[in-house]
Amino acid sequence: MPNFETVGSINLQTGDRLAWTFYIPPAESVTTKGAIPNGTTVASVVVTAYDVLENDVTSDLISGTPVVADNVITVILTYPAINGEGRYKLTFACTLSTGYTRQFDFERVIAKNK
Repeated sequence: MPNFETVGSINLQTGDRLAWTFYIPPAESVTTKGAIPNGTTVASVVVTAYDVLENDVTSDLISGTPVVADNVITVILTYPAINGEGRYKLTFACTLSTGYTRQFDFERVIAKNK
């Protein structure tokens, strides 16, 4: 099972401000695979954005504070006006309902001028 249930790449164009959701699927049972163990939920999350050189560009790419509900993380993405065109990565530092932490990376955010 994949870490995220979201479709393909995220393409941002100049002026874009998009709410994007990421689902972190729990295992369906104790004997099956999932992004997080069966019976757990994502209690909180910190999302950080990076450019290809691993520079933190969170304030340029993410607007506001991401929200998590029922293992669905909603992030408001904006076209990175300062850093401009390029490929970006989102890192999700998730605290689970058990208190344990798990990190997920989404490396398919692409910013391109119209």
